[in-house]
Amino acid sequence: MLRKVGCIQEGIRRQVYYTNGTYSDSILYGMTKDEYVQHLRREHRSPDEARDNQFVKE
Repeated sequence: MLRKVGCIQEGIRRQVYYTNGTYSDSILYGMTKDEYVQHLRREHRSPDEARDNQFVKE
């Protein structure tokens, strides 16, 4: 879900949680304000605009 909304995996904290006799990792995700704005712009384009700009690097 986090990747779908534009977050990027930034790291892994190893063996953070101890539950039922085992340790589990915690995966850290993040997004900058600029990345969030870009994601919103991509999500709200019209289908024609998205098709016309699919090969343009932002």
